[in-house]
Amino acid sequence: MTPRSWRERFLGTTRARVIALLRRSDLTVNELAGELGLTDNAVRSHLGALERDGLVEQHGVRCGFGKPAHVYGLAAEGWAMFPKAQRMLLAAFLDAARARLTARQLGLLVREAGRRCAATAGRAAGASRERLEAALTAIRDLGGHPEVERKNSRLVIRSAGCPYGDMPAEHPEICDLAASMIGEITGASVAVRCRRTPRPSCRFELTPKPARRGSRGGSSVRP
Repeated sequence: MTPRSWRERFLGTTRARVIALLRRSDLTVNELAGELGLTDNAVRSHLGALERDGLVEQHGVRCGFGKPAHVYGLAAEGWAMFPKAQRMLLAAFLDAARARLTARQLGLLVREAGRRCAATAGRAAGASRERLEAALTAIRDLGGHPEVERKNSRLVIRSAGCPYGDMPAEHPEICDLAASMIGEITGASVAVRCRRTPRPSCRFELTPKPARRGSRGGSSVRP
């Protein structure tokens, strides 16, 4: 069955809502039940049907205070339900740029594109917390589902699932573009630590830049 017919079949159904939630991030049965207002058994029934259709798969186990819970996410066929026109255009552009530019020139182009994305998103002034929230909003607008965690002296922005699917495996410049955008918005140095295969996910490590001597502007993001 084609991706279009799957979309038509699930449009407006509870299973469509399950697919939409799992597009944002991997979730347990209990988390899905809370989002959907259903019982755990009802969610398991929908997940079972989606697994049989090849749209959903188990993505490991999450350990907590009680019994370990299975985590569910979209399978390749599930990601294929969503429009790919934007990804196809971006991939074609990057292929053309790669053919005409040196690696250094391509890197400069990608970083400039990231800065332009930041300008469109709007850079928050002043407090580092406001800048971080602005960066998270920009990532959500791109289709990501970001969360923040601390790692030693760094902040880490991560997202279960990449909004560009498996594209970064062949076009890692996409991750660099996002990193440039995040760095421009937050004022921090950003290192790409994304997983591009087998199940792509976003991960960016932010390190505060040293304050310039005599600078009176707002500080960059700090843990």
